[in-house]
Amino acid sequence: MSPSPLSILRIPLLAGLICLFFLHPRLGDVIAANPDIPNCPTTTFPEAIHVAGKLAVNPERGDSGPLACVISLHNVPTDATISCIDIQGLSNPVTISASADCCQPLTLALVVDTLAGGSCPEVFQLVRTWTATDACGNTKTAQQHLSIVDYSPPLFTVVPPTVTVECSDIPPPPIPGVGIQAVDACGVTVTITMQSSAVPGICPQSYTLTRTWTAADICGNTSTAKQTLYVVDTQAPQFLDPPADMTIACHVIPDPAPNLTILDNCAAQIEKTFTETMSGGGDCDLTIITRTWSTEDQCGNSDTYIQTITRGDTGGPVFSNIPPDATVECDDIPTADPGVTDDCDLSPEVIELTTLTAGSCPGNYTLFREWTASDDCGHVTTASQTLTVMDTHPPVITFTNPSLLALSSGDTLKSPCIAVETFDVNDAIVTDACDPDPVVLFIDSLIYDDGCKKLLYCEWRATDHCQNTSSFIFYMLVGDFEAPVLSNIPANLTISCELPIPAAGTPNVTDDCDLGPKILFQETTIGGSCPQAYQLIRTWTAVDNCGNTNAKSQTISVIDKKAPVLTPVDPFIAGLPSGSMLTVQCGQEPTFVSASVSATDNCDQSVSVGLQLNTVESDCSVSGFIRDITYTWTGTDDCGNSITYIIIVRVIDTIAPNFVTIPADVTLDCQDNLPTTTPTGSDNCGGLVEFTYQDDAQVTACTTLVTRTWIATDPCQNTVTATQTITLIDTSPPTLVGVPADITLACTDSIPHLLT
Repeated sequence: MSPSPLSILRIPLLAGLICLFFLHPRLGDVIAANPDIPNCPTTTFPEAIHVAGKLAVNPERGDSGPLACVISLHNVPTDATISCIDIQGLSNPVTISASADCCQPLTLALVVDTLAGGSCPEVFQLVRTWTATDACGNTKTAQQHLSIVDYSPPLFTVVPPTVTVECSDIPPPPIPGVGIQAVDACGVTVTITMQSSAVPGICPQSYTLTRTWTAADICGNTSTAKQTLYVVDTQAPQFLDPPADMTIACHVIPDPAPNLTILDNCAAQIEKTFTETMSGGGDCDLTIITRTWSTEDQCGNSDTYIQTITRGDTGGPVFSNIPPDATVECDDIPTADPGVTDDCDLSPEVIELTTLTAGSCPGNYTLFREWTASDDCGHVTTASQTLTVMDTHPPVITFTNPSLLALSSGDTLKSPCIAVETFDVNDAIVTDACDPDPVVLFIDSLIYDDGCKKLLYCEWRATDHCQNTSSFIFYMLVGDFEAPVLSNIPANLTISCELPIPAAGTPNVTDDCDLGPKILFQETTIGGSCPQAYQLIRTWTAVDNCGNTNAKSQTISVIDKKAPVLTPVDPFIAGLPSGSMLTVQCGQEPTFVSASVSATDNCDQSVSVGLQLNTVESDCSVSGFIRDITYTWTGTDDCGNSITYIIIVRVIDTIAPNFVTIPADVTLDCQDNLPTTTPTGSDNCGGLVEFTYQDDAQVTACTTLVTRTWIATDPCQNTVTATQTITLIDTSPPTLVGVPADITLACTDSIPHLLT
C-alpha cells in the first residue's frame, strides 16, 4: 500500500526520550538527527510525517504513538499589589524553573510589559511573562500580574530652622527647591506651597510667625513642614546725627537745640522728650549748658543722648602761622609775624624776643625768635622759631670783556693766527651775597706751542670770608684753525651716455694764514645698474701749511634713459609703422623671425631683440577673417630701456571651395525617387565644405526635366555652384484596376452591366 500524502511517523523510544523531527519525510527518506538534541540517531522510516508538532495515528496501519513533549513551569509567583518604592528592587524570582519529558534542553525567557494603570504615572500594571521553549520548538507560558501603587507622601529634606529674629530682620520665605526642599520616594516632581500665620505678643513689634509648607506629588500624596519665627523688638530708637559736645568762646551764643530725627528698626510709635539746663557764669568763669534728649518705643526700648556745651575763657591765646625751624642762607633770612587769637580777649598782648649766636664765620650763626602772648584772664602762651643761618654760596664771577661773555667755565676760546688778545684780573667783576669784599685772583700759563697752534690756561678765582670759592677757567687756543677756502667748483651734472664728459676745471683757493695752499685732485668712477650708467666723482682738496684741509667735489651722473630704435628689415614689413596690419590669404602667411627687425641704441652696441607670437582664432562666418597673428618684437638695452614693434597678420579666405565630384546626370522613370547622391569638395584653407541644392523642374508632355543646382559653401561663406540634370520619363503602361472576373452564364441569364 502506497503512503498517503500525510503519513504517520512512529518514533521508537531511544534512551527514554521521544525525539520529534521537524521534517516532512517521504517514503524511504533518511531522517537526520538534530545535533542539538541528545540521543536522536539517524533513522530510516518507511512512512513518516510530522503533523502540527504531534505524532498522529495512521488509521490504515493501526499505528499509534505518544503526544508531543510535555513542558511544565514551577514556582510561578502569584499576582500581587506593590508600592512604587519597591519596584526598584523587583527582579526575576530565581525559584522559577521549567521541565520537559523530552526534547532537551529547555530555554526560559522573561518578558515584562507595562500597562497603563490609574490617574498618575506612578500607578500602572506590570505583566511578567515566562516562556519555556524546548529544543523542538514547543513552548509553555505563565504570567504574573503586578499592580503598582503610590501611597507614599513626599519627604522634606531641607526645612528652615526655628529662630528668634529682630522685627527688622525677618528673613524672606525661602525659594521652593532651594531653601525648602522635598523629594518623592517614587522619583516624581514635588510641588511645594506655603501658608503663613501670626500670633500677637506683648507689643505690636513682638509676635510669633509660623510658616507651613505643603509638599504634594502628582498622585495627590502630601506632607507638611513648619518653621517658627519668634519676632522680637530689642533695639532702642536711635538719634540721627546728634550734636557733639562743644566748647565755645565766652562771647559766642550757641544755636538753639535742634529737633533731632529719630530712627527705629521697626518703625514703631516713638515717645521723645527734651530738657536743657545751665550752670556757672561770669567774665572769666565757665558756663555749662546741658541738653538731654530721651526716646522710648512701644516695646519699652529707650535711649538718652546728652550734649554738653562749655562756654567761657578756657585757655590762653592761640598762635597761628608760626614759622617752622629752618636752615637758611645768610642772604635769604625770612621775616616772621605769627597771628594770635583768644576766645575772650579780642586784643591779646604779644612780645617778641630775638637772640643771635655767632658761628664759625661772619656768615654762619644761629637766630632764635620767641613770641609770648597773654590775655585779660592771665592765660599765657609762647611760640618760637630757630633759624640756622649759613653762608654756603661762593662768590659770583661775571665778565665785562665782550670776548668772554658767551663762554662757560671749561670752554676753549679760539683765536686766529692774525689776532692775539690778552686778559687780566680786571676783565671780571666778583660779587657775594654776604661778603662785600671777596678776594679775587687771575692765573694764566702756557700749556704748549707747536708752531701752528699755541694753548694758554686762564683762570679767575674768588674766595669769600667763609672760604666759599668759585673759579672760572677757560683755554685760549691761538693758531691756524681755518681750512683753505675753495671757490669756482663746477656744479653737479647729469648727462646722457652718448655725450662727451666735460673736462675738469681748476678751482680757486685762498687761506687766512697760508698764502700758497696746495690743491689735490682725484677722480673716482662708481658703477651703476648697467655699463652705460655710472657716476664720476671729481674731488679737489685744498691743504695749507698747518694741515687744515677743505674738500669740494663735483658729481657727474651719466645716465641711459633712451630706448633702442627698432627698424623692420623683412621685405614684407619694411617701412611699416608699429601696429600695422597685413591681410593675407590662408596658406600665404609670412614667417617672421627675431632678425626680421633690427635694433640700434644710443649707447649699447649690442641690443637683444626678442619675438613673441600670439594667435587668436575667429569665426570667419561672423568676423570675415580666420585668425589674427600678432608678432611683437621687443628690443632691450643693457640699462633695461625697451621698445616694442608690433605687426598683426590677418588671415582671410576669399577663395571659393572646389567641387571634387558632382553627381552625374541621370534619366529615371517618373515613378522613381529622385537620387540622393551628394557631391564632394575641398577648400583651399582646409575648412569643412557644406553642400545645399535647389531643384528647378520643367514639365513637358511625357518628360519632366529637373535641374538640380548644388551650392558649395566654405567656413568663410565663399560659394561655388554646379548643376546636375535629372530627366524623368513615363515608360510604364497604365494598370487597370477593378476589372470584372470572367463568368459563365446560362443562355437565359442577363448579361451584367458594364462597370465604370
